[in-house]
Amino acid sequence: MTPRVVRSLRLFAVVGALAGWAAPAAGADRVADQAARWTERIGTRVQDAPDPIAGLSDAQLAGSRLVVGFDGRSAPGAVRHKAAAGELGGVILFTRNVGSRSQVRRLAASFQAAARRAPGGRPLLIMIDQEGGQVSRLPGPPGRSPAEVGDTDSVAVARSEGRATGRSLAGVGINVDLAPVVDVARPGTNMDDLDRSFGPRTGRVTRLATAFAAGLAAGGVLSTAKHFPGLGLARGDEDSTTALVVEGAALHLEADLKWLDRCEAVLGRENG
Repeated sequence: MTPRVVRSLRLFAVVGALAGWAAPAAGADRVADQAARWTERIGTRVQDAPDPIAGLSDAQLAGSRLVVGFDGRSAPGAVRHKAAAGELGGVILFTRNVGSRSQVRRLAASFQAAARRAPGGRPLLIMIDQEGGQVSRLPGPPGRSPAEVGDTDSVAVARSEGRATGRSLAGVGINVDLAPVVDVARPGTNMDDLDRSFGPRTGRVTRLATAFAAGLAAGGVLSTAKHFPGLGLARGDEDSTTALVVEGAALHLEADLKWLDRCEAVLGRENG
């Protein structure tokens, strides 16, 4: 295991311990224990792997952690130059970058062609917000909003929507979906008003978000659980105003532990 990996694992353990310290006493030990188990599993998986950052310059180390947006529907020369130099981790596409499926496919291919010229030739992360409903940058699946999927309370429906979305995105060269939303939307909140959440209960959100993510993976696309613990309680548009969330810590911990339990189970199956 390389020194950098060791430092990263120690940092992960410290963050987990701090999360446990800040939580209510009834759940603190549980959160810390989960963080320790995850740290051990991650260490086991990477200790024999080659060092992925060996030989990289400071600019490449810093740049590989950046995901950038841009204007227009073609790949800017400056962005392609950074990709070819190995100084870029990925790009994010918005509605302003989308004209048609064929245009997006050419755009993604242009970025990846530049990335292949970089040292190591690692592909870029090309990502988009494709939640379904109001937040869909690209025409096509999912055909239901998260709230509509939540109304079915069907894991099969959620997985099917995720799989269709994954195949659609992969078909145009997008390899990361900035979805699913795992915020637990309380009645009257912004997430509830916009139909961006699978529901108001942690159990339903956990089941359906996990199934949607599994469907994306089956379609060849990475998923992103978002946004931030407690955001589902926010009222008003947090993108344009400061959203003050005032709620008991026990409620946050309840939602977080449900999600942690599910993630741990999934990780355990992957490790066999």
